[in-house]
Amino acid sequence: MREARRHWRQARRTARQTGDEELLRAVEMARQTFEHAIDMLERGMSPFGMFGDVDLEMFDDDDDDDDEYW
Repeated sequence: MREARRHWRQARRTARQTGDEELLRAVEMARQTFEHAIDMLERGMSPFGMFGDVDLEMFDDDDDDDDEYW
């Protein structure tokens, strides 16, 4: 978790420095999702059942070129 938090801070810092509000929102959504998943695992939920009804379409934005992020 310490390493993950370090990455969240760096991503937020980058978003603020570049003025990228969309990146800032994406970082926060990813952080919340990750921390929720870790919490559920710590409570004993099966990793196979955790994301059974997650709509992965919410992460796909056809208007953006994914290469620019990677």
